[in-house]
Amino acid sequence: MTQVGLHRTQLTELLAVLGSADLPDLGAQVKEAQARLESEVKALEVRRQDEAYLPRIQSISLTSDLATLRATRAELRGFAISSPEITKARDAAVAKLEAAIRELEQFAQELPARCDQVTSRLAVDKLRNLRSFAWAALRFVLCFFAMMCLLVMGLLAHTIFQETRRFV
Repeated sequence: MTQVGLHRTQLTELLAVLGSADLPDLGAQVKEAQARLESEVKALEVRRQDEAYLPRIQSISLTSDLATLRATRAELRGFAISSPEITKARDAAVAKLEAAIRELEQFAQELPARCDQVTSRLAVDKLRNLRSFAWAALRFVLCFFAMMCLLVMGLLAHTIFQETRRFV
């Protein structure tokens, strides 16, 4: 911005010199240059204001609840953006928000049907849990029986060994 001020000063001084030298054609060109400079300054200020929205646009969360997604969409739509690049980024973010909103709304519409399935699902889960408990109990009994068999066989082997030692 300091260079803008320097250019303004130089153009104003040049215009004054050209006015005193009675060169109106060159003075008109300097006035056009001043107008272009002011136009560029305004465009730069608009761009800077638009860029202030960029962090918010880039930080949207698509995993929020439905009300938050809707509020964020309304917030982004309310941004007064002039820059085409920032507008494009905002529009892409709004499109992503709208897709997430549609997905949650679809899920919400399917909830009544899903609630009807809950009782049958619970019954299936209970049956599955009962089966897994039965299998676990059966495995426990079989392991206990196998250990008892091994213990008895060990005792028999020990007894036989002791008896054969006596005769030798």
